[in-house]
Amino acid sequence: MSIFKFIKNLFVTTAPVLPQWQPQWSQYLNGHVSFYRTLNQQDKLIFEQRANLFLHTTNVEAGDQVDVTQDDRLLVAASAIIPVWGFPNWHYFNLKSVFLLR
Repeated sequence: MSIFKFIKNLFVTTAPVLPQWQPQWSQYLNGHVSFYRTLNQQDKLIFEQRANLFLHTTNVEAGDQVDVTQDDRLLVAASAIIPVWGFPNWHYFNLKSVFLLR
């Protein structure tokens, strides 16, 4: 690899291809997250995109005695997005895992 390609790869990144957001996830958030419920349709879409990016880039893990469900993952993502909602370009670039305890 040339030095040019090496340097370019350090600074040029492409956006990740995210898995498709599932409609039942929106229904779950609407039923369990009051903050999400108060958002208008456009903001709900933004919330879902940000939550999906969080879920794609951050592992939600647990010990042997805890099974992590999709509901758990959605609640962790919502809990991560809500405090930084006012910062539209915020992303937890340095957070790789969230560990759930019983």
